[in-house]
Amino acid sequence: MQALAQVRLLKKDWLGTQSIVDTLLKADKASSEASYLNARLSQAQEHYAEAIEEYKKVLETRPQFTRALQGLAFCSMKLNQKDELLAFLTEFNTKNPGQFAGYAIQSDIFVQDKAFDKAITVLKEGLSIEPKWVGGYSALASVYLNQGEVDKAVSVYKERLVIAPNNNGISMQLASLYEKNYKFSEAKELYEGVLERDKNIELAINNLASLLTDQFRSDENLKKAEAMTERFKSSGQPYYLDSYAWVRVQLGELDKTQFLLERVVSLSPEVAVFNYHLGALYAKQKKMVKAEKYLKVAKELAEKQGDKETGKKVAELLVSSQ
Repeated sequence: MQALAQVRLLKKDWLGTQSIVDTLLKADKASSEASYLNARLSQAQEHYAEAIEEYKKVLETRPQFTRALQGLAFCSMKLNQKDELLAFLTEFNTKNPGQFAGYAIQSDIFVQDKAFDKAITVLKEGLSIEPKWVGGYSALASVYLNQGEVDKAVSVYKERLVIAPNNNGISMQLASLYEKNYKFSEAKELYEGVLERDKNIELAINNLASLLTDQFRSDENLKKAEAMTERFKSSGQPYYLDSYAWVRVQLGELDKTQFLLERVVSLSPEVAVFNYHLGALYAKQKKMVKAEKYLKVAKELAEKQGDKETGKKVAELLVSSQ
């Protein structure tokens, strides 16, 4: 019945949804699920004040009901009741210190207001209660990154890995951060560790293969990248397909790979590195008109997107091809 109510909400069938709520309340007047659906119904009809009261009723008996807390926050912001919401969350966190959604929502509000110190304080409060709260470390690192404090974000991820060295999610986030800051050896080591623990994490496979192809290129590493990306040859995900194709460009398989990179660019024409790879392939084929076309697009996109690594490679290739 709850699933049916969700369907009816999506279809804006208010009467149908209300009939389900009434049936659930008839069976159990204290049903938190019925109260939650009642709140969702009020929210969908933009009766935000009524929805807030229903969400509060749910949270009194089920503080772990994260969706109710998220709904309450949404409705409060719609009514421009940010101060009231922050006060509620402070009280909620005090009463329910182990329910981390409250800390996360409160910190998000502070981040939106650029009150980064307050966001950090809230997240650290949550982490002091539960040092294993993975989402808290990710959120805290994100706050530091919002301020351009990369070293502090790295420290946060490292702190989490001391507690749980085999956490693949945090390892991936830290590896990605290292890549963005040109610490390729550190990123490579982390991706390798992730794949030792789980060889089927495709994002780690893709990112490690890209590092082996671009930053640690050798005959041996190209063979490794070739084997790793074989699974991506029919992928509909352009980043994975691009990795597969780019390895083969480095192996000299130009004509066989051309249509793959053309497909990648057609799928995501606004990605600088995809245009660079296609332009580089055309340059290797001595198709200079086409090469310059895509390299110039890649240069513009890289400048717009702040992709310094791709921009540098494009500039070098444009000079060498003239």
